[in-house]
Amino acid sequence: KNKINTILTAHNLEDQVETFFIRLSRGSGLKGLSSMNSISKIDNKINLCRPLLDVKKKNLIKISKNVFGKYIKDPSNKNTKYLRTKIRNLKKPLEKSGIEYEQIIKSINNLAKSKTTLDRYFKKIFKDMIKESKNEILINFKKFRNFDHEIKIAVINESIKKLKKNYYNPRSKKVSNLIKSIEKANFKKSTLGGCIFIIKKDNLCLKIEKV
Repeated sequence: KNKINTILTAHNLEDQVETFFIRLSRGSGLKGLSSMNSISKIDNKINLCRPLLDVKKKNLIKISKNVFGKYIKDPSNKNTKYLRTKIRNLKKPLEKSGIEYEQIIKSINNLAKSKTTLDRYFKKIFKDMIKESKNEILINFKKFRNFDHEIKIAVINESIKKLKKNYYNPRSKKVSNLIKSIEKANFKKSTLGGCIFIIKKDNLCLKIEKV
């Protein structure tokens, strides 16, 4: 609306580890467990930058005190109705057990490197089996059925994103349930992420769901 090109957020090292644990608790795959990217795009237009992902919160507090003379506490950070708060409260017990956040960050970064390699591979697969138009996306159903489950999930997610211009993927469990339905012999129609899925000749067809 305001024609902003770039958004900066203050997500820090602790936020990155907390995101990892949140996604781990939800059964996320490689993409989710590699957590937040330092640079990503919203709707392929807006740059979303997180320049502080490797910086500890305590260092940011020191900087804030030195520059501004204070730092602001968000009271919702202590509200235990939020999963992130519950996970944040695990930090001290983990450290007492010898598990440091710096070690977890190394694992997150290694997962991110693996994800980058797989993303290159996936782009080639996606390009080979997808046909796009303004109103629908066609997925070559024969090729789709021959891939393993993780690739199928990635294809469905990317197709929904392309059609709906969504930033976030649907939950993995919902995508898995959709794939099970699609592969049944009596499949006719299903919906997910604001899209309708139908079989059209030799293709799995996605169209935007009319509200």
